[in-house]
Amino acid sequence: MALAVPVAVRFLRRGNRELSRNMSSYLSLAAIAKAELLAEHTDAITLSVLAEGIQQNSYKVVNRLSGVKKRKLPSS
Repeated sequence: MALAVPVAVRFLRRGNRELSRNMSSYLSLAAIAKAELLAEHTDAITLSVLAEGIQQNSYKVVNRLSGVKKRKLPSS
């Protein structure tokens, strides 16, 4: 497990959603079993979570803006 945790943290930031989800699950189990192994990786894990949140929110904003752009405004 000590060798797998750093690899799992690196794969969190790869952009592949399925791979990131699997690595997140693995890291969650590792945190339950051996929390001390994650201590040196907390910055990378936090940044990964924040980056994912920003990416999802920006995607939602773009979708909403494109929906607004497609609507026709009533003429005055």
